Amino acid sequence: MEREPEEAPYSQGAREDIPFMEQLRRYQTAGVEITLKDASLPLEDIAKICAVREKGAYMCDFVADDENYIVRMNFDDIRPDEEAGADPEENEIPKG
Repeated sequence: MEREPEEAPYSQGAREDIPFMEQLRRYQTAGVEITLKDASLPLEDIAKICAVREKGAYMCDFVADDENYIVRMNFDDIRPDEEAGADPEENEIPKG
């Protein structure tokens, strides 16, 4: 599939600061699936959980297709539950 540059959520040379939620919306609009710990949740929930960091510290893993286009962004918890100061059961992300 060939994509036009204006479909990209941002250009590589861009220096503007874009709020996190807007970045997620742009990726989603471009057709990128966005998940948290492999669970599909509303974007607002993903943004809130990642920003507040009450349930861990998150790092985005970009998944590309065979043509190196981003097709999925998954936010993974990078801190063990003990370091995050959370009960492992409280750290569960609801399946939505």
